[in-house]
Amino acid sequence: MRKQFLFASLMCVLIRKAPPLRRGGGRRPEGFGPRGLLRHRRGKYFVLILLFAIIATSTLAANGILPGTGIETDPYLIEDLDDFDRFVADPNYWAVGVHTKLMTDIDLSGRTYTTAVIAPDTDNTNNTFEGTSFSGIFDGDDFTVSNLNINAEDTNNNFLGLFGEKRGSTSEIRNLGIKNVCIFGGIGSDFLGGLVSFNDGGSVINCHSSGSVSGSLLVGGLIGRNRNGTVANCYSTVKVCGSGRIGGLLGQSEIASNVINCYSAGDCGNFGVSTAVSSNRVS
Repeated sequence: MRKQFLFASLMCVLIRKAPPLRRGGGRRPEGFGPRGLLRHRRGKYFVLILLFAIIATSTLAANGILPGTGIETDPYLIEDLDDFDRFVADPNYWAVGVHTKLMTDIDLSGRTYTTAVIAPDTDNTNNTFEGTSFSGIFDGDDFTVSNLNINAEDTNNNFLGLFGEKRGSTSEIRNLGIKNVCIFGGIGSDFLGGLVSFNDGGSVINCHSSGSVSGSLLVGGLIGRNRNGTVANCYSTVKVCGSGRIGGLLGQSEIASNVINCYSAGDCGNFGVSTAVSSNRVS
């Protein structure tokens, strides 16, 4: 990982700058043997630096700090599954203007969630989002998140997807693939999407999804509900099932939203009493 590389580089620099061996007379430094590491000052510097690197790296991991600073030119980096978990667990990474970049494919096999993974709803007693929205900028860098499994059959949770609610005119998700997603909502589960359950402003660009999503109302293969948002250059092959306001790409896209150069190719059908099935507007 990047942080380990930085510490290794620091060690090399400091070791090179360590004082040279003392030449001439004087008592021989004590150590672990004639060739022991601690025999000379250089060896002592090496051990101290090594201990510093180990402690500092462990501290970073324990504090859940991702590489980067979160600005556009130095985004936070998700380099492995542990980094992904840190990003998921800390809403500070979702704040307005914070940039995060995916650096590898993420495989969520073996996990079952009951809520959205990022920015989940925290109260399923109503259809109002009660959690912390994602309002930052997430660049998937053409990597994928695969085998996401959400099962809310027994909880009837709402706002299900990789992202729960994405909100804000500057919020953005781009260059991200959702592969083999399986989202199974309860009879009363509304707002479901393979990528985002509710896109409330901002943009979703160059994203795609595959798998299956089923729920009640506002169910889409990529996005459940799109309000005041732009969706561009996206597609979905997700199989979608719901009781109303469903669509292969978007469950519902409202006035003041734009859908540009997008398509869906998955099966889309209703169960129970049918209401309106949204058409996915493409321009």
